[in-house]
Amino acid sequence: MQRFALSVAMLVALCVSREAKASAPASEDGRRAVVAVDLTGVRTASFYPIFEYAIGPRVSLLAQVAVGWSSSDGSALGYPDTHSLSLGGELGFNGFLTGRAPSGLWLGLRLGASRSSFGTGAGNIVNHEGSAAALLGYSKVFDSGVFLELAAGPSVSRMSGGLGLVGLAGLGGLTLLSGGGTTWSAGLRTVAALGFAF
Repeated sequence: MQRFALSVAMLVALCVSREAKASAPASEDGRRAVVAVDLTGVRTASFYPIFEYAIGPRVSLLAQVAVGWSSSDGSALGYPDTHSLSLGGELGFNGFLTGRAPSGLWLGLRLGASRSSFGTGAGNIVNHEGSAAALLGYSKVFDSGVFLELAAGPSVSRMSGGLGLVGLAGLGGLTLLSGGGTTWSAGLRTVAALGFAF
């Protein structure tokens, strides 16, 4: 994670230095809306579309949807099949330090909520999660309209509900361990988005 954050910081610095040499940001051609996909969801079989709109030269608002689904066949190991489903959304804004929204170096805030379920033949556990993140990022709108965004920053989340985990129940295979309650966690939030501005 630290190497990834360092790589993002170096890439942002490189992009900023190149932008400073340019005569005008690409987004000055009138492009204000962005539709993109956050590619960080690929590793977890999730789909994260992003919708961003510049409401001024220094501020953009955005909404993101998160949909994830996974399933596994445990029959080869004598375990029951498992499945998980998550649905969520996020709202936020970016304040641009350089360039013209939606292209440039920015600081942003994200607030999100999600609902996830995990189950086997033994039943389902449902969790609800709220999250917040502060990001430093860089977005670039190229002349062709292609949009590229990289960002990273600290995040905190609160999960409540079943809080179940899959565990081994002797030789009986997998079981759902439910406990109820609330847990807090902190980590590094990353964004690597690709899309189109118009």
